[in-house]
Order: sequence, then structure tokens, then C-alpha cells
Amino acid sequence: MSQNGVCHVVCGKVEGCLSKCLELMYLLLRKIFAPLLNIFEKGEGEYLYKPSYRLILMVMGALFTLLACGSLALVIAADMFGGLLPGVVFLTVGTVCLVVGALGTDAAVARIWKNK
Repeated sequence: MSQNGVCHVVCGKVEGCLSKCLELMYLLLRKIFAPLLNIFEKGEGEYLYKPSYRLILMVMGALFTLLACGSLALVIAADMFGGLLPGVVFLTVGTVCLVVGALGTDAAVARIWKNK
């Protein structure tokens, strides 16, 4: 690892360096998306979490994002900018689902499903 915190490959130690890079990237993304993640991670108490919740959330996020991209492409191609609102809403929902599913804690995933 270099002095400025950027990981680089030295002397063929790819495996250790790669895991450090991924950890740094994970922490950086959590810091960037902290305002969004804090909404779902705040609070104490019990929650019911199943690993399938995270998978379903990621699939749902991908589907919403795909729907948003298709919707926005058709809106731009047809010059009917009144359809931008549904595309932006689908993109927002998809992004929230993907961010919470990929970066959120188990509590955040359970809280997005309202399981307490």
C-alpha cells in the first residue's frame, strides 16, 4: 500500500493487495453513500434478517435500474420529456435498492423490508 492510501501491486503479491483494495473501495463507497445508508441503519432493536432479503433487494434494484434506463432512453428518443419523472423515480428506487443491498448492514436490509 502506498503512502497516500492507494493500493498498488508490488512484487506479485496480488492477492493481499487486491483484498486491501477491495476493502478500501468498500469503505470509500460506504462513506460516499453514508447519508443514504444512515436512514436505514439508524436505530436500535431487534430485526429479522434472512440472506435471501439481500439477494431479492439486489435483483429488485437491478430490475428497477434496467426499467429506468429503458424508460429514459425511450423518453429521450421520442422527445416526450413529460416521461422523465417515472424514469427518474425508477432510477432512484433502483439506486437505493442496489446501494443498501451491496453496502448496507444486515439491519439496513431488514429495515428496508420493515422486518423488526
